[in-house]
Amino acid sequence: MTLDAKAEQPEMWKVTSGRLEPSDTVDFDRTDLFADFIRDPLARHGVELQRLVSGLRGSGRLPRFVLARLAPARWQIIAISPERGSAPTLVTPRIFDDLRAAEHYVFELRLQLLGALDGISR
Repeated sequence: MTLDAKAEQPEMWKVTSGRLEPSDTVDFDRTDLFADFIRDPLARHGVELQRLVSGLRGSGRLPRFVLARLAPARWQIIAISPERGSAPTLVTPRIFDDLRAAEHYVFELRLQLLGALDGISR
C-alpha cells in the first residue's frame, strides 16, 4: 500500500519512503489484541491486530521463526539465520500436531523476546 507521507495516518503505522509499514513496537497494554490472536491465529484479523502480527513476523530485531511442516498435521519451529547459507536452528524439540498451538507458541515467543529487548517484563 503506497501512501502520501503527508496524509494523516493512525499512530500504529509508520510511513517510510511513502510506504505504509508495520512496526515491531508493541503496546503491551493491548491485551485485547493478544486475546484476539490467541482466540484464532488463523482467522482474518482487524487492522490493529494485523499490524501487530506483521510487525512481530517482520521484526529485524528477532530471529526469523518459521513453522516447518514435518508431515500432515505436524509442525516444528525453526529459526532461519539472516546469513545466507547458514543452516536453520531448532527452536524447540516440541512437535505440534495443532497449527493453532504452534502459532500461539511463536506469537508468545516473539512477544517475550521483544519485551526483553525493550526492557519490559511480560
